[in-house]
Amino acid sequence: LNDLFQKHLEKWQEDLYPGPKLTKDNVTVAHEHWKKSDLISLRHQRIDQLPNGDPDPPAPVVVVKYKGRHCLIDGRRRINLWESTGEAGTNPAYVLTVAG
Repeated sequence: LNDLFQKHLEKWQEDLYPGPKLTKDNVTVAHEHWKKSDLISLRHQRIDQLPNGDPDPPAPVVVVKYKGRHCLIDGRRRINLWESTGEAGTNPAYVLTVAG
């Protein structure tokens, strides 16, 4: 996750780069349910890559919250699928909140 987090900051939130290393001492994890429309809004770039269907049960996406901003770390292909099919509802999300 650390590499994905740093890559996200470097490409999409340059003013926060470099971010801290994610550790058990500076991260709290919450299992939440987010509206799919809210998750779609986190996607930084649309790339026409879709998964082979939506997992059942729904697989959580991974979001890192750092300095009040949300960074989508995993789940972009599923989000592309929801947007392309107009799917609404909620999906589980692991939200890692970074202290500081």
